[in-house]
Amino acid sequence: MYLIEDLSTNMTRHHVIQVSDLHLSEVRAYNQHGWESCLSYIARENPDMVVSTGDHALDDPDCLEDHVFARSQLDRITVPWSAVPGNHDIGDLNPNPYLGQHVNHERIERYLGVFGTDRWTRELGAWRLIGLNAFLLGSNVQREEDQYDWLLDIVSRDRTRPLAIFLHKPLCVERLDEDSSPDICVVPEGRNRLLAALGDANLRLVASGHNHHYRSFVTGSIAMVWAPSTAQILRMPRSFRALLKPGVVHYWLDDAGGFEFTLAEPPGIVPNDITELLARHGAMRTVPHLPLASLGEETGRLLMA
Repeated sequence: MYLIEDLSTNMTRHHVIQVSDLHLSEVRAYNQHGWESCLSYIARENPDMVVSTGDHALDDPDCLEDHVFARSQLDRITVPWSAVPGNHDIGDLNPNPYLGQHVNHERIERYLGVFGTDRWTRELGAWRLIGLNAFLLGSNVQREEDQYDWLLDIVSRDRTRPLAIFLHKPLCVERLDEDSSPDICVVPEGRNRLLAALGDANLRLVASGHNHHYRSFVTGSIAMVWAPSTAQILRMPRSFRALLKPGVVHYWLDDAGGFEFTLAEPPGIVPNDITELLARHGAMRTVPHLPLASLGEETGRLLMA
């Protein structure tokens, strides 16, 4: 449990659960068991809202069927939810993206056709929560300008409110002035412009996913939290130290601006280690089919819960 300033005992607390990197598919349902565990856990915990920070689809942003299936799974969440896209949903701004799939207008429009929006704002008591499309930050396209116009309008209404931003990629690995790590983080041009746009806004928390590890640190007085995947892990050398296990992240926010957060492992959740699958097949989109209907009795019981 991590505490950022004391939570006031006489203040209302607002409970948010973050899920990330679901990587769902009806025909390659390798990650479904983890998702079922998370759904059951969310129903029991009954937070005020759930935020999904992207990579809802298995791994191919051009597979409409996986987008539609992932949306149907998010619709099973029993409380209000909001989502932002990941690189496996709309492509990447990385100069060398996974399997050459850059973010582009067609992929964003496909995502919007299923999920409705790639940015949003919600109010929980004194807090303002904002979801951003990380792959517009530094893209130099018109939709980036539209996102900034929208963001500046929202933040300018009250710059003193505690603010939490949710997006797929982290802003940095260690420091806000570090060099580019486009495999891991938002590109520096995008990060710098975002921070300049926010200016003196009361940014307290940036919550992200993408790297399938749980990690937290504070830089520039901002708490940075990385959520793990709800199921999928990949064993490979990384340039950072973090916890490689599936789960969800709880946040408790109070109206004085204090908050705390912690990793939780829903009962029954087990890591889906895809290291050997990728070594044999190259990508999850080319692994053997594992239809949802063929899953075993244990996942079936979760489906019926």
